[in-house]
Formats: sequence, structure tokens, C-alpha cells
Amino acid sequence: MAQNGWITLTSDVRLRYNPSEKEAVMQSNAAIIILASDYTHHRLAENFLAARELIVNFVRQNPAPFIARLYRDRIEMWLSRDDLTP
Repeated sequence: MAQNGWITLTSDVRLRYNPSEKEAVMQSNAAIIILASDYTHHRLAENFLAARELIVNFVRQNPAPFIARLYRDRIEMWLSRDDLTP
């Protein structure tokens, strides 16, 4: 998916803490947005649709690879290439 420029949506907040998964994200040049995991699928879809413009602007300003978290009113960068580059 990353090679096609797609954004990956997940609710797996543990992704941020697994060193091998973080490395895979960086190596594959993936753009990953983590959705809140304590909502129903219906509520997740509503939140995502409401945040489309926020997501588009975030992705335009922050090139992949990255892991970010979507909150109700903002997106917070959790990990970017800069975090792994010495």
C-alpha cells in the first residue's frame, strides 16, 4: 500500500512501541494514521469522515514515512523519519 502512496488506517496503538514494526514503517515509507480504538466501527467511520480535511492537510505537510494519531480535533505526530535519523 505504501508504494502506491496510500495512507494506512489502523487502531493498533501498540504499533508505536514495537521496534520491528516501527522499522518496517520507516523502510516501506508508509503513512500510518492510528484511529481511536475505543469506538464502534460506526463511530470510527463518522470521526474519519469528519476529519478528512484535517487528514489531507496533515499528509500534505508531513511526507511519509510517519505514524500519527487522529484525535477528535487534531492529528499528533508520533513517529517520523526525523525521529530515527541521527
